[in-house]
Amino acid sequence: MKKNDSRIKEVFDKNITYFGFIPHSLAIENRHELDVFPLNVMFAKEKETEAGGVISAYSLYEPLINSYTVEGNAASMEYINIYSHSCYLKITYDYVTKSYTGDKYVKEKLVLSSVGPNWKTFFFHFTMLGLSLGERCKYE
Repeated sequence: MKKNDSRIKEVFDKNITYFGFIPHSLAIENRHELDVFPLNVMFAKEKETEAGGVISAYSLYEPLINSYTVEGNAASMEYINIYSHSCYLKITYDYVTKSYTGDKYVKEKLVLSSVGPNWKTFFFHFTMLGLSLGERCKYE
């Protein structure tokens, strides 16, 4: 197990606080088709230490605008982890049902999938489990 993986494992143990992240919309002038996608996506966890302190860890994903594609009634875009490009997300929006699906990959392996009928429900459920084992992150 790598050093960073062992620190993530610490955060996965007992005394954990989970966070759901509701992002802002991606608003780019003259690119209104991207309004259905988030500005960024964050996954986070917090753990109380035995000494009474708190360890916080989070990963942040930013959009790869050039990955935007439309197939049929759905548009999708990938988001890359700013701490490691081996971690990324694929978010898909269905124009007919106005629903979202999302997949999270760590080291090219699918670790999380989520579906939601609207923006708030989807992003809350997609992000609420926080960090995945092996996901690159920042500690505070």
